[in-house]
Parts: sequence; structure tokens; C-alpha cells
Amino acid sequence: MQDVVDKQIELGTPDLSAQYPKIGKPQIGTLSLSGNDLGFGNIVNACLYHWVGYGDCTQLLKDAHAALDDPAQVFELKLIDTIRKILLRARRANAGFQLYIPGYIQFWNDQNPQCNTVSWAPSYKQAAYQIIALRSDMNSLVDALNTLLSTVANAFDTHRFCEVEADPSYHTSPIDARTWFIHYDSPFFDQVNSVLIPPKNGQSTADQITAVDGDLAKINPVYNDVDSMTAALTKLAQDDVKHQVLPMTWIRVMHPEGSGYKPMSDAVIDAVLKYGAAGASASGGGSPGTHSAGVKCTTGANGNNKFLARDDLNNQIGTFCGVAAQQGVQDHNGGSIVRTYNQGQRYQVTVSLDWPPGQDITQNIEQNCIDGMTLIMDSYTPGNCTFHLEEDESWSGVNSPGFERHWDFHLQKLTLDDGAGVIIGTSPPGSPIDAGDGNSFSWNTKLPNPLVMTPEAQGNPADYIQFTIGTESWQSSQNDDTKMPFCNVGGFNSDYSLDVSLSSLHLPLRTWPVREM
Repeated sequence: MQDVVDKQIELGTPDLSAQYPKIGKPQIGTLSLSGNDLGFGNIVNACLYHWVGYGDCTQLLKDAHAALDDPAQVFELKLIDTIRKILLRARRANAGFQLYIPGYIQFWNDQNPQCNTVSWAPSYKQAAYQIIALRSDMNSLVDALNTLLSTVANAFDTHRFCEVEADPSYHTSPIDARTWFIHYDSPFFDQVNSVLIPPKNGQSTADQITAVDGDLAKINPVYNDVDSMTAALTKLAQDDVKHQVLPMTWIRVMHPEGSGYKPMSDAVIDAVLKYGAAGASASGGGSPGTHSAGVKCTTGANGNNKFLARDDLNNQIGTFCGVAAQQGVQDHNGGSIVRTYNQGQRYQVTVSLDWPPGQDITQNIEQNCIDGMTLIMDSYTPGNCTFHLEEDESWSGVNSPGFERHWDFHLQKLTLDDGAGVIIGTSPPGSPIDAGDGNSFSWNTKLPNPLVMTPEAQGNPADYIQFTIGTESWQSSQNDDTKMPFCNVGGFNSDYSLDVSLSSLHLPLRTWPVREM
């Protein structure tokens, strides 16, 4: 909980590339917390995986229950204080901010005997059998925590660990889509072991593990406990991009898969719509059931609130305007073109284009349609945008037999203006930014997609930057100002480095495949 207060609710303009972006002016927030404070990470390691040094499983569970049952309510008061601080901070930025806490899901079917002989511990460690008593105890801990969080989560039934299977061997590696929690079996542990315990003195990783009878901490102290391993994997990721996935993989064990988050997100959306949209509107105002810019959320025949995600709405607008341009006339016996997408689903939306009968609007209809609909959004103004950046290029070595020149690139002084000339993107913290072939820079601005930049030294022509946004790509060498997009590129400012200034790169926002409403 302290991590949330210290690092995740700082006021200011958000930079989505930062590890902990500032909160900007939040409309709604979802909060998952307190599991780590109860020691879930240590419990999972001690009761299930036995990978790093671990304590007594039974005692850790008792300690967690004691914290929840404490008559002094120390844990509960800490939880309340954390939520209070989040609300106070967020509502300084937006008075209508709303917070939703989905709670935790039971990990197990705790009645199925098929898992009583299943262990996920490495073969060189003592087995950790998933007996019914253990599974029941872990589920009861989740229930006790959820009592504090006041949530119910029945959607996960039949998608937990140890559900009844026609083939019980599935429980040894439950990674199919039907299980909504994340589990990593031995390949992940083997990969980390090979990095932290590399071959040495003619002994392989496996030989070294066998020599210490599975007590890996004798080889490398990072195996002493969960915190030490987390710190070690985090440092590996910081030192080498190829290891970036390791700490996230380690942290996400026993968390929901994407399929598991869907019913949770649906529940949050339903709660937002049920309890009023004031906190979900950009201004913090509005009446229940109505969102900013007149987009109305209604209730369907099945009782589900209708809600359309921003990206999905972008896609539907692009589809609709393309259909409208192709049709060119109003629907039969109607004064408009009307289309409904995602019929009967939660994300159903009806889009229409109205105009007086007899008026010809076919000229430039698709772009005009998109321009008109994007006015609803306040993130940027459609039209031609421009952006500027400087690239510093340096190299070492020469290209000759047995040798190869190495290039280093840095990007800096980035600014992006929308169709109205308003700045909607600037250089992120930490500029200049290292980039290059195999190490693209993804620039997050107010546009719906990141602008990806990849400096290249070789090619025809040489010394160019590859740009990609959505499905559109181009190079800085495209300098024909009669075609979109195009670039104006500067030259060398010294004998050893190239200062590339793209002072007039024009992009027609209204024709991008990703469009906003």
C-alpha cells in the first residue's frame, strides 16, 4: 500500500513512458492493493513454488489471517488511510474522481481431489502438494480480504486452478486459456537460473544445482527470499533489454490473465454507469448515464449497461465514414445514413450522419465525416500536424574486412503540434533518448497511437529515421511537400555527428487509420 501512496499518485502531467506516470486529471481509477501487504508473494513461494528461500507455509497463512482478524484493526485502518490519501490527491486534480476496488479472486477450486498429488515446485526442491486443506486456507484468506474490500467475484468459477478436468495431468501445467490465472512452470525458472547461475568451471547450471542439493542460495544469495529475487530480476531488466520480461513475469505469477480481467473490467464499467457518470466526464460534471460530448450510455434488453471504449469508437468511426463515402446518399426512406455496430453486445454503438434531402455532400465526404466526429474529442484538433526533433548520430570503428562500424543515436527536443498548432507532445523525461535499429523509441503523445521512431545508419538513402504510427509508415527521406507525410531534414553540424532537424513533418491526422471520437 505504501508503494501506491509514495509513487503512483503524484500530481502533474502524465508521461506514459515513465514507470510511474503522474496522474494528470483522472476521471476514474481502479485499485488493487493489500495483497502484498499480507505477504501473498511469500505465501505463494512457500506454499506452492519453493523456488527461492521460503518460510513455513502454515505459519505465513496464520500470520495473514491474524492481520485481518486483528481486534486493533491495524491492517484495516492502514487500508482506509491509503484509500483516503488516493481520493484526496486525485480529487485535487479532478473533483469528480471516482475510485473502484475490484478485490481479489479465489485462486482455487478447493474441493477437487485431483490436485492433492500435484506440486509445482522444481524437481530439485521439496514437493509442495496442493492438498484440499491448503487450497481451502488460501481461498479463505482471499474471502477475508474481500470482506474488507466488500466485493464479490463469481465470474471466475470454472476458471480457477484445480477445476475438475477430464485429464488430471493438466493440473501440473495449467496454462490453457480456460484457466484465468497466470502460472509459469519450469521453463521460466530454468531461464532465470541459467542467467543467475551461469556455467562455471566446467559445471553446467543443472550440475551446480545438483551439487548444492537444490539450495540455490548457496550459489547466489538472491535466492534467499522473494524480495532479493525481485530486486535481482529488476536489476537484470534495467541492465539489459533482453531481460525486461523477467521481473514482470515473476511479479505476475498467480495474477489474472487478460481473460480474467475482462469480467473485472465489465464490473467496473457497470459500477461507473450505475453510480453516476459525474466522475467519468472530463469536466467532473454531468448527469447519471450521460458522458461528455453527448455520447449517451443506455441499458440494453439484457440489463447490461452500454459502454464503448475509446479505441473501439475510433475504429467504428473510421468504418462508418468509409461506408458513408461509398454509399454517398441517405438510407432508403431516411434522412441520414445510420449504422449500428456490436449489435446486442455491451459495446453496441449507433453512428449516424444527417443532412437535408437533395443536398450533395459527396465531395470529400469521408474526411468531412471524420473531421466532424473527431470534434467531440478534446485530445487534439484534426488536420495537418507538424513535429520537430533532433537526432545526434555518432560512430566508432570502420567498415573493413573483419571489422564493422558501430553507430549510436540519440533523439531530443521533440515537439508535436496538432492541426490547430497546439502542442500535444513534448520530449519525455530522460532526454536525449537512446534509439536505433532493434531499439525503437515509442513516443506517447495525445494521439491515440504512439509514434515509433527507428534511426538507421545504413540503407538507400543512408542516415534516415523510420517512422510508424498505427498502420502507416514512412521515412525521413520522404521530402516531397506535395505528398503526405513529408520531412524537411537538416544536415551535419560537425564532422562527427549529424544533427537532423525535422522542422516541418506534416501528417494528415484525419486520414490516419486510427481516428478518435
